[in-house]
Amino acid sequence: MTPKFLSFLSNKIQLLSAIASSSGSSDADKIVATDSGGKIDRSFLSRVVSLIDAAVITPNANTTDIGILTLSQSTTFANPTGTPTDGQLLQIRITSSTSRSISFGTAYEAASSLTLPLATTGGGAEDWIAFRWNGTKWKLVATTIGVSSPPSFTIAEVVEEVTSLIIAMG
Repeated sequence: MTPKFLSFLSNKIQLLSAIASSSGSSDADKIVATDSGGKIDRSFLSRVVSLIDAAVITPNANTTDIGILTLSQSTTFANPTGTPTDGQLLQIRITSSTSRSISFGTAYEAASSLTLPLATTGGGAEDWIAFRWNGTKWKLVATTIGVSSPPSFTIAEVVEEVTSLIIAMG
């Protein structure tokens, strides 16, 4: 595999692994592909919401799984509104042209091995911050800070990379 593809894949696996390892046994963690009539159940799809750039941003847990934000000022993420379900995931993707200070309300809590970020990376890089509701707090489960734009691949490149991976796995 090419280093470019390995780096891209590694970043995605790290974020997914961190999220998966924090999973509970709630219904929010279950994915059902079809209902009894064979129709696709879209209830497991992430609800992606554009957040409004402001000094205080309040995500709504009833409508947001992934909040996307282009930040032009320092901000505080206030405690989310709504009624989260146990194990619910809330991800925030921030892009900013320069580094901006960020802070979090009292409902957000860092894990023992992670700290809440205090600033964005800037330079157009993406900062991903993922929380999981534990019944009382939005627990930080993963951060991927300073991700530059993902590389683009042609269909032929993807087929070549996947083929080489399959061959290498024997």
